[in-house]
Amino acid sequence: MLKSVGNNIEFILSHPNGWEGKQQSEMCRAAINAGLVNANEALGRISFVTEGEASLHFCLNKIPDTFAKYVGRSFYGIRRADY
Repeated sequence: MLKSVGNNIEFILSHPNGWEGKQQSEMCRAAINAGLVNANEALGRISFVTEGEASLHFCLNKIPDTFAKYVGRSFYGIRRADY
């Protein structure tokens, strides 16, 4: 099954808040070496977020919908079907 969707998967990798281009490049190279993507498509299929951003999104998806509506609209514009 993975082979049927393998080329359509986008990877979002989290990294420590202080990391920037050099460390992201190393993570990208590691993803290529691990066979997740090939070098030609890496920039289009790999994205990076800080651990802080990843934690925020996790929390926004776990808190009650009523609260998430207001927090989501104020900071990240999260859209849900029930809005």
